[in-house]
Formats: sequence, C-alpha cells, structure tokens
Amino acid sequence: MKNSQFHFLKKCILNLFIGFGFISSSFSQIVINEIMVAPGSTYGISGNDNTDGCKQSMYSTTAGCGQEWVEIYNSGCTAVNIGCWSIGGMDGAANGGVFSFPAGTTIGPHAFITLGGPGAGAVTYNLSSYLPANGTGQLWGSGVPRWHIPNGDGWLILYDQNKAFVDGVWWTFSTGDPATKINTDGSYVATMTRPTPCGGGNFTDAKTNQASMERILFDINAASDMGKTFARTADAGSTWFQDASPTLGTTNDVLVSCPLPIELISFEARLNNRQVDLTWQTASEHNNDYFSVERSHDGTSWETIENLQGAGNSTSLLSYQTYDFYPYRGIGYYRLKQVDYDGKTTFSEIQRVYKTDDLMILPNPSAGVFGIGGMPKHQENSISVLDITGKELEHYTTEDESYQLDLTHRTAGIYFVIINGFESIKIIKN
Repeated sequence: MKNSQFHFLKKCILNLFIGFGFISSSFSQIVINEIMVAPGSTYGISGNDNTDGCKQSMYSTTAGCGQEWVEIYNSGCTAVNIGCWSIGGMDGAANGGVFSFPAGTTIGPHAFITLGGPGAGAVTYNLSSYLPANGTGQLWGSGVPRWHIPNGDGWLILYDQNKAFVDGVWWTFSTGDPATKINTDGSYVATMTRPTPCGGGNFTDAKTNQASMERILFDINAASDMGKTFARTADAGSTWFQDASPTLGTTNDVLVSCPLPIELISFEARLNNRQVDLTWQTASEHNNDYFSVERSHDGTSWETIENLQGAGNSTSLLSYQTYDFYPYRGIGYYRLKQVDYDGKTTFSEIQRVYKTDDLMILPNPSAGVFGIGGMPKHQENSISVLDITGKELEHYTTEDESYQLDLTHRTAGIYFVIINGFESIKIIKN
C-alpha cells in the first residue's frame, strides 16, 4: 500500500472510530492544526522570548512584533463556509482575544487558513489590520493591548457561527501538571466576547468544554523551545508534537488528494438514424449531484440538452443514457458535465457526430443487404462496420454517393455503420 493511501485509510478509520465513540479525542472536519506559542529571535528584539509581549502579540502593530500565529485546517473533501466562526483563548482574565472570520470566508478541501501578527509571516489574516481590538470590528481583546498564545497554562477554542464548540486544545506549563488542572486553574475559566459584526454575546470557556478539548503534553519553558510550534503529527490527527520546523500553511504529513467526483469509464455519442444516442458509465461516484449533457455546433458555445441525477456516492458500475432528438446538421459536439454537491464541475472528453439531411440506410432491419444513400459528393467516403463492443469488423471506401453493404455472412444482431469517421447509424441484421 502506498504511503499516501495508508494515511488516507488511517484518517477514514479514525473518523469511523470517533463516530462510534471508541476514541475520546475530539475530531472535526475543521481543526486547529498548528500554533506558534514561543517565537524565536528572528527580529532581534531584546528580552526573554517567553515573556516578551511584543513578540508574543498576535496583533501588535510595532515593527517586528506579533510573531505568534495559528493555523486552521480543513481535513475534508468539501469546502466549508466559516464566515463568523470565531477562535479565541485567554491567559487568566486579562490577556486574551477572539477573532471572528469575515462573512463569506471559505476554506477549501485540504486547505489552510492562518492568522497572526505582522511578524508572523505570510498569514491569511494579519490581525493588526483589525484593530482596535474592542469588538466593533472582527477582533475582540480582553484588556491588555495584545493577545498572545500563552506559554504557561493556556488554551484555544474554535467556535462555529452559532458559538458552538468545534475544536479546542489546552496545555500546561509542565507535563507534570495533572490532567485535572483544567478544572482548578483560573487560566481555563474566563469570559470571551464575540465581536459585534458577528452578533456579540459570550463564549463558553475551556473548563466548560473540557470533555471535548485535546491536551498538548509538552513543556514550553526552556530556551531551546524558542521558535518551535505545537502541531498535529498528521494534519487533523489526534497526536501533537513540538515541531522545530514550523509549517505555516503547509501540510505536516503526506497530503492526500480528495477522491475524484466520478470515475468515468466511457462517454459516447452515436447517431442512431435521425437522433443521437448519448451513453456513459461510471465505476464510482463521490458527492456527485447530477450530470448535464451539453452540445455545441462549434465546440465553443454550449447548451444543455438534459440534466440527469447522479448517484451521490457509489462504488458500483452505473450506466446512464439520454438522447438528442434534434441534432445539429453537419458536425455536432457533445460533452458531459458533472456537478458536485458543492457546485464544482468536471467535464468529459468531447465527442463529435456528423449528420446530413440525406444520409440513410435502407432497409433497416435487413436480412443482410443494406443500401447506403446520401453520402457526400465529390469525395472519397469511408464506411466502417463495428460490432456492439466498438470493434471494427469491415472497412470500405467509395467515391459514390451510394453503396450496397453486404452483411449476409455476419450473424444476426446489432451493428453500427460509421460514415467518414463521424456519422454512426445503428443497423439490425435479422
């Protein structure tokens, strides 16, 4: 098994176990994935990195300050609108903050959103742009003119637009601290306020959400810890580690691609007398809402013939069929558009069909002799006979407008006659 397949399978199994309550760790499609809690001396600011409020701030406007950051990750294969979702944390009752994502913020499948101060690097949201931190904008602050991720006892919680808990982590100054400290230490009990644009109101604290919070078991008090982050060993996984090589906005493990919306085996457009038969098969479907069958007279401008409902999710072989009863004269182009539940689209390869007003095969059905008439004048016309699997059985050329096709030596059944590589007519030999 490939490594990427192993990681994808591992995550699927993790989701299944959590759904049945076998794993106590919290899990969500959107998670807090990595946090910078102890910035290094990148900007040469004097003072102890652990206690330097300038470096620790996530929204200070001072040059070189605001080096802390938070990374949020979408582990799923569908985009999620996190407009007015909020992330917040407190250090005691004074030094804390909340940031509410602006309306319409969307995080795509296996994508990252980052937030932090001006010294944090290339973050999605530079919080110094949302000052003042008084709650009238997207940022709320508890009092001290900075918001840092504590390197003592601390916590962070992600809430949805209804202020419900989504994901959260907590940690202590030392790994020797008891797991019950979240119940007894005042650092985990504090009131945070949602910014006004997203409706205001207070959030629940770490102690209230202790059953759903993940604990990070690492010391954060040594000089050697500077410049390291807390990160999930595997993106959205349940195990955390202290990473000496921060991965701001990039994957921590093997990036697993989302499954294709459909596994298309075939898509065919064939002229059947005066109509075009359109058929396709899928081996699997994932989040497949519907198909649109489209046609074009020039291969550029497209119109929809019909929409057909998809299977949603399937691992079985499925067949679909529809018809164009009034195809274009001359060359017509056909393609299949597949639409996901989230509105994303994919397209098949384009098929061409050639139709004239005069081409005909008579009689049809026949005991074996078919008269082909109405082929283009003044050119060499090619005639191919195919079986129902698409295998070419016979091939002829003629410069005449008509041709007598003799299939008396063939067994009874259905065949397809292809004229000049474009126009396909189904015939039946009795």
